[in-house]
Amino acid sequence: MKIKLLIFSFICIFAYTCLFVSYGKVADFNKKEQVTSAEVYFTVREYNGRVAVFKSTDSEPYMIFDTYISVFPESDQKLLSDGIRADTTQELQKIIEDYTS
Repeated sequence: MKIKLLIFSFICIFAYTCLFVSYGKVADFNKKEQVTSAEVYFTVREYNGRVAVFKSTDSEPYMIFDTYISVFPESDQKLLSDGIRADTTQELQKIIEDYTS
């Protein structure tokens, strides 16, 4: 009986330790993911007269579209010259649809 109790205790301690260690790793991963995603953003702006997407602070475009900004009203041209920031891919998709459709 004592051996069964000892084995059961060992299994419980082992399971608790594994759970605690794996939870810590998951929490750390989620923390790193949040920091990484907060650092990445997109800017939709003019590049050589066309609509382009830039990642974070990159000086080279991530995407260039065949849409010339000269077809837009002056207010939109000003927005694109200054750059329109998108913090998520959903925001980026909406802005791209607005200016390339």
